[in-house]
Amino acid sequence: MEENLYSAPKAEVSVENETEKNQTLASRWARLGAAILDGIIYGMCMGIGMGIAMFMLKTQITEGGADDPEALMALIFKMYGIAFLVAIPVMIINAKMIMSSGQTIGKKACSIKTVKLSGENAPLGTVFGLRWLVPFIITLVPLVGSIFALVNVLFIFGEEKKCIHDLMASTKVVNA
Repeated sequence: MEENLYSAPKAEVSVENETEKNQTLASRWARLGAAILDGIIYGMCMGIGMGIAMFMLKTQITEGGADDPEALMALIFKMYGIAFLVAIPVMIINAKMIMSSGQTIGKKACSIKTVKLSGENAPLGTVFGLRWLVPFIITLVPLVGSIFALVNVLFIFGEEKKCIHDLMASTKVVNA
């Protein structure tokens, strides 16, 4: 069959999601910087919480709690409980930031964010459950957990710049 010389030219049309088009993957250094900042923030909260706990529990600490293993364990749980309470406001702030912009405090400071592969904001459940909780639980397994933790972060050096937790949650970290 002959082609009509007067027909409209044919061109391949690709439909590209506008949110996906303008998103470049975050650099490994930006991701590392964000993780370090978030770690420092949580570490400071836990340190302040431990200081408050030691101040509040100083009589129990000085009254020979170390002689009784059960009393010592109870004291340690109290100290970590108080330290955790100090970190809760930061957790709430991070949760609200993740829901609104896909960023934690550290990611905001480094101008990066976590999104779904389609480019949309990743839901809090995905970020918390698949990117943090599942890998955290795996790292608790003796021996296997340590290997997983190492391999998880080493995956960042792959061509896609994704860690295992990114693959598990079907997310990517992009420049904000």
